[in-house]
Amino acid sequence: MNKVAISKTAICYWSEEDDSYVVESSLFETIAGVGDTPEDAFRVFDDLLDDAYEAYLEGRVPGYDKPGRPTKGYTSLNTDVRPETKATLRALSAQFGCSMGELIDFLLFYYEHVRSEVASRESCVNHPTGSPATDDVQTHILEGITARLDDLRKQLTQVHQDVHRKTCTQHPLTEIAGRDLEPA
Repeated sequence: MNKVAISKTAICYWSEEDDSYVVESSLFETIAGVGDTPEDAFRVFDDLLDDAYEAYLEGRVPGYDKPGRPTKGYTSLNTDVRPETKATLRALSAQFGCSMGELIDFLLFYYEHVRSEVASRESCVNHPTGSPATDDVQTHILEGITARLDDLRKQLTQVHQDVHRKTCTQHPLTEIAGRDLEPA
């Protein structure tokens, strides 16, 4: 169990079913923080994660009979991507402190919740009985999603630029392209 990676991959979303904010991580699906505000939900999630980690260290978490990563019963995924994409994913994986598979699970988990929140906001705003209070909550949710997406976009852009810079400086043509070529 990697407590830091679990905390870094925790996302907050509005749950219509629970009528509250929920914080979850795709890396440890057995806990969820629920609250009236995103801050409350994160506080509950952090408390539960602290308790779960203590139980893990004591050997009381099902599926974690011994320290280390439990067998998850997942399947392998082999795919071809651009070298920059692979390098970016590898860098994000290191940044979040998780495996490539866990990173893909997190990105999909995040995408699914963001997509459902945006759809929920659009249906509330366009609904004839939408109330100002509902609009305020939905606006708050959308602002939070937008801010988090902007942060992730900036992180991805920075990692991609770092990888691209490293790839370009190691390319054999870089040395030739940097020289002033004299006419023959």
